[in-house]
Formats: sequence, C-alpha cells, structure tokens
Amino acid sequence: MDRPNNTIVSLESQSYTYEPLDTNKRSIRLLTLLPTEDHEAEIRCNIAIEEITWLSAYDALSYTWGPPSDNSPNLIYLNGYQTVVSRNLHSALRALRGPVRRHLWVDAVCINQEDNDEKSKQVPMMDLIYGKATRTLVWLGNESERSDLAMARLASVKHKEDLENISEAENEAIGCLLTRPWFSRVWVVQEFSLAKKVVFHCGSMSFLWSPVEKVLRTLIRMNELSASSRRESKIPETEILEKLSGSQVLLRLLMDRMGISRELHGGFVRERSFHFLLEKHIHLEASRPHDRIYGLLALGKSMKVKLSNSPPITYAESATNVNIAWAKWMIESSKKLDILFACQKTTTEPGLPSWAPSWKARDKERFVPNFSSAMLLFNAASGLRYIRYNLHSNKVGNFRSPRFSFSDNSQLLSVAGKQIAILDKTYQFKAVGPEYFRRLIQYLPNGYLSGESQSWQDEEKERKMREGAVKKITINGTPVQAWTDWQMAKDYAAARKKTPARLEKLKYVVETNRVHFISKSGCEGLAPKETRVGDVLCLFKGMETPFVLRPVEETYKLIGECFVDGYMTGWGSTGKTQTYVLC
Repeated sequence: MDRPNNTIVSLESQSYTYEPLDTNKRSIRLLTLLPTEDHEAEIRCNIAIEEITWLSAYDALSYTWGPPSDNSPNLIYLNGYQTVVSRNLHSALRALRGPVRRHLWVDAVCINQEDNDEKSKQVPMMDLIYGKATRTLVWLGNESERSDLAMARLASVKHKEDLENISEAENEAIGCLLTRPWFSRVWVVQEFSLAKKVVFHCGSMSFLWSPVEKVLRTLIRMNELSASSRRESKIPETEILEKLSGSQVLLRLLMDRMGISRELHGGFVRERSFHFLLEKHIHLEASRPHDRIYGLLALGKSMKVKLSNSPPITYAESATNVNIAWAKWMIESSKKLDILFACQKTTTEPGLPSWAPSWKARDKERFVPNFSSAMLLFNAASGLRYIRYNLHSNKVGNFRSPRFSFSDNSQLLSVAGKQIAILDKTYQFKAVGPEYFRRLIQYLPNGYLSGESQSWQDEEKERKMREGAVKKITINGTPVQAWTDWQMAKDYAAARKKTPARLEKLKYVVETNRVHFISKSGCEGLAPKETRVGDVLCLFKGMETPFVLRPVEETYKLIGECFVDGYMTGWGSTGKTQTYVLC
C-alpha cells in the first residue's frame, strides 16, 4: 500500500505552496537538507515554520542568487513538492549536502518571494536570523581553475607569516577568488558582519574566517603603530598587505565586522548614520533597486544607527518612491543636507529628483570621496553661520543649521544658499603624464611629502606659493598657469606616498570625470564632467563644498559638488542668502 509521505510520483509534478507565516509570533521557515551518499541524487528537503524565539540550531546561507538557468530546470523538492531555484543555490545545496541532516536558513526558499507583504516583514528580522545562526556559510560557487589553490592557502592561515610566505601562483589565485560575485553584492555585507562564525565554501573546499581575521587585525594594528610613529621606511607588515592580491577586499570585510562607522580620520570619529552606511557601500550591487537600502538595514540596526520613524519597508512601492521617501527621511531626521554629496548622477532617472540619490554603483569618482571627507577637509559655508567640527582650527563655531523644506508631493526640496558665480567657460582635461607632475612637484612646500607641512590649509599662503611655483615652471616652453595644475600636483605628491594604484585612480578621476571651469566673475576650479556653460555655482547653508546647479524654468537641477578656488574655507560665503528650489 502506498504511504502518503512516500508517494513522490504524485507530487513531483506539483509545485510547493507556501503556508502563511504567523506574523504575531515573528515566525520564520527553516530548511532541512535531507542526507544522501549519492552526490548526483535529487535534492530533497523538508521545510517547517518555527517561532524565532524558539529556533532549533541552524546555519544561515550567504550566497548570490545569480541568473536563473535557461538550459535546465534547477529543481529541488520541498516536503515532496518541486520548486525551482537558481543554479548557484542548487550547486550550494548539492555541495553542502552530506550523510546527516542539515538545518539551514536560505532566503530564496525560506521567504515566499512571490509575497511582497511577507518579504517586507521578514527583511527587518535579518539581524535576528543571521545573529542567531550557529554559523553563516558563505558559498562562493563551484570550483574553477586555481580556486582550490586559493582556498587551501587561506585555510592554512594561522599567523602573519602564512600571508607573507605565499607563492606567486597562490597570490594570483587568491586575487582571482576575491573577484567572485559574492564580494560585490550589497546583501552579503550584513549577512557576513552579523554572523557569529563564518565558513567560506568554494566547491568542495572550505576555510574558517576567524583565523584570517585575527591575522589581518594584527597587521592593521602594527601598521597603525608604524604610522603613528612616523617611520620613514615601511615595516614588513605593511608590505604584506600591499603585496597580497585582493587585500583591499579582505580588509573591507574586516572593517565591516569591526563596525565601519567607527573609522578614524585624524582622531575624529564620524557619527553613526544610515547615510554613511549607504555611501560606504554604494559600489555594491543588488538585483532589486530597493535592496540598496533594505540590504543594509539590519547592519544599521545592529550598529545602533538611528532608524526611528524611518519609512516602512515595502516592495509594493516603486524603487523611485522608495528612494525619495528615504532621502527625505534622512534629511529631516538628521537636519542636515549631507545626502546631497551622494546625488551626482551620470544619467537622469525618470521621476527621481536630482536631490535624491539612487544609491547605484557610480561609474565615476566624485571630487570629494565621501561626505565625511568633505566635512573634515573643507568648511566653505563657515561664513553662512552653520555648526560643524573644523579639523583645521579644532574649534566648533556657534552657527545655525541649514534651512530647507519640502513640497507637499515631496518632489521639490527648497534650500537656503548664496550664488557664487555663473559658469562662462569649461575645459576638458587632456592626458597628463608623470613628467608633467614631477616638474610641478619640485615647487611644492617643503615637508608636503612627509606630511609635516600644514601651510596649504591656509588659502592665502597657498595662493602665494602657487603663484611662485607657476612662474618657474614651463611645459614645452609654455608657462603653466592653470590653478588645476597646482591642485593635481599636490594630489600626485600625496599619491606618491601611497601606491601606484592610487596614482592611477587619481589620473583617471582628473582626466575622465572633471572639467576645469572659469566663471564670468573670474572664479575657477573643478566640477563634474556634466557641467556646462550657464550652470550656477551655489553655496548652501551647512555644506562644506559649493555645488553646481542647472536652471530649469523656476527650479534648479543639482549637478554635483565642486571645488571653487578661494571658497573652500569660508572666504566669500558671507552675505544675503536666497532660496533655491531643487527639482
């Protein structure tokens, strides 16, 4: 006689139907991966609902969904019913399956992806789901050429010498492994950071993260001690990190787990804000535009970021409306306009105001790397009476907050500011070579390369130095007169203390993504590549750098932040203000 639980034939043609979760009890689903000794056998699982406060021991899976297979149905069986999963998840379950049952939480299966209401209620629980898991299993994908070599080397890391004494082939393999898609996805940041214990899997190989993290912490600590002692020569520990292929990826993972909002800049600890988390991870990718925001909420919550009265999580709304709602909330809750630093866009998105970021990975670099760098380096609005910590003077001025308001439909942002100038000319940068910079370097202030000179922070002193330098320099017999040559030379000098990669990035930014502008009143500086004649230079109350605006009938489109020579520390920012309506 056929028994219902074994009558797989009658069920295999039917798809699994989700039983609704009891939201009053904060329930989730857990997956039980059934064992087999046959690696090629069909993947069969049980799925059950459990209350989150009384969960059984389980592991959480962190992986990338990847594109669904078009060639073959990647079927697994849930309680005897078939369901289709992505090829990457199918590979992960097959690799993780063993001779004993395994209890897992897997987002694509444990959350009904067709139910937007359920997704909206499960996303706020990510901190609990990953925080309560015994381990987080990171699936990097199937093995490929040299991946086993990289995994074996990382599995052997116990001391800093294990990263120092690696072969060229191992180093290249590690670099290749760290370019896999998992390292570029926004969701994995909180999945990795909130985990108690992390185990990386690639094919049949695996390694535990904690020994690697311990070694990286040691190297960073020794590097910081060396920097604080102002050693002229590099210590071996610094060279280990510089030579290790993909070390920046590993360090980013480490900083995420250490708490990225605690990064130090000259002893100044930046405030914890959700804006900072979004800005920090803007280079990461997400399948759904909503997830550029939602994918970091659990991490923000665990780091005590202020999220009170934030917009509700919803996948029913368009990504455009979600971005507008969150941008408005971040401005109103912080009473600051720092979010405007993230609004430099390469393309216009239908329905999204110029003052609201899309949080997409940008295909260009900004003049100011992030809003906190602007806060520490510049204080352009100091004459417009705004409170801000000034790194140069170590004083806090007694100034007012910026003024802003929103239209009833939340499409327009009105801000108080002052017009600096209207652009009359813009110039594209031509390719520049190392020799061009070296000749400018000769005339930088003594001590600049050692980091001891502070004279460039005084604009009047810097102006005199620049004027003296350009009189002495000729390139192909033509005197160098552009202010931007001086600015680029200083950046080049700073880059020489770092790495060739930093220098190449600097050259790319300057040559590809900036224009040199001159206004009708004689102002000059650097602006986004999209800047054109007729645009307006404006300084908003409370902002550390001026911005480029484009008149659109009776409103203005925000183009991006800029550097205006002579205006970056407050000079010329006094006087009457007016209201600018940003569309």
